[in-house]
Amino acid sequence: MRLVPLASDPLAGPSSEASASPPFTPSGSALFGIVSRRSVAAEVGYSTIRGTILLPVGKWFAFGASAFLDAGVFSATNDPLPGTITFGAGLPLQVALLQDDRLSTRLELKPGIGLTIRNFEGLREAAEFFGLRADDTTSEAAAFLLHSSLHVGYRISPRLLVGGGIQIPATLFRGNGLSGSIEAILPDEAAVIPILLGPGIEGFVAPGVAISFDLKMGPHIQSNFDFDDDTKVRFGLKLALGVVIPI
Repeated sequence: MRLVPLASDPLAGPSSEASASPPFTPSGSALFGIVSRRSVAAEVGYSTIRGTILLPVGKWFAFGASAFLDAGVFSATNDPLPGTITFGAGLPLQVALLQDDRLSTRLELKPGIGLTIRNFEGLREAAEFFGLRADDTTSEAAAFLLHSSLHVGYRISPRLLVGGGIQIPATLFRGNGLSGSIEAILPDEAAVIPILLGPGIEGFVAPGVAISFDLKMGPHIQSNFDFDDDTKVRFGLKLALGVVIPI
């Protein structure tokens, strides 16, 4: 007796093997990894708005160009800072230190330069209250930035990573000089070094498209070079949403 194979049922749906979708593979990162193709990234929150174009070089390195607006260098207090609002540009450099099925680690350096608009209206009023002369209420300062960060993420699903990191947005301010004895209160040259730590989460909504949430807190250190041993420590805070999209 010869066995004849049964014809497939035309009304039957496709087999599970044929209908199974390929596994989702993220190809970009807004927080814990680097992009795998040319992408645009954006970060919005306290105290920075930043836009970046990123270009990958191989699997482990990416670089780009960014423009940003910063208010207060992540200081969470109302104490006067060397700068009120800084407009700037930078050259972000990203290195993937580790990338496997579970862990993703990124080191990022953001050297840059900016122009800080300093508004001393409130300080001028305080100076006049104490009988000090203040000829200028607004001036500009150059801001030299060397921001750095290290983030480690753990993949809990193909589309979700959780983790944390440290960010040090170090900034040097160099002013153009003040007139009047108000200069004795607010320094013309200062360094601001926030040391911020905290958790982060990143989700992938499509290949190459990622959304992140970043929360960091820590000491916000300001050293005034015009005065001896004049260092202030405030509370620093970062709260930001990020997104990366391939272009």
